[in-house]
Amino acid sequence: MSYHFFVPGLPVSQPRVKARRQGNFVRIYTPGKADAWKDCVRKVGAQYKPGSTLTGPVYVRMLFAMPRPKRLSTRTYKDEIHRPHTFKPDIDNLAKAVLDAMSDWWTDDCLVAMVTASKWYARVNGATGVEIHVTELDMPGQKHSKKAAHPPWSHQSNKV
Repeated sequence: MSYHFFVPGLPVSQPRVKARRQGNFVRIYTPGKADAWKDCVRKVGAQYKPGSTLTGPVYVRMLFAMPRPKRLSTRTYKDEIHRPHTFKPDIDNLAKAVLDAMSDWWTDDCLVAMVTASKWYARVNGATGVEIHVTELDMPGQKHSKKAAHPPWSHQSNKV
């Protein structure tokens, strides 16, 4: 089976764990900067979530549409449609926040066997956010439909 949805909003990366000294103790915490973004991913993802929790290996593909800077805000040249975003936030931290928010999709995080993530500037007048594809991978001895047997490795996105 395959699931596909778009989460609108400004993608936020998962912040690093921090530590602070309180008297004789050290307090370790994670800043809550990404909490609102993760809640948005959870809410939208809940509408597309399968009826039961996924128990087999999955492939997750994320395409992040980042805000366009003013210098690119009016360009509509053909080469500007799929321009990679090469500034902060880092792609691995963006993906970590999304995967953490989707942890109720599968029984254990170790079931995510493959991840592909990319970040691009959003289209001119397009929405920012993340397009998420979740595909259950075939395992020998499992029966799935032929459609889900091969994940969509090279599908073009219609949002990013």
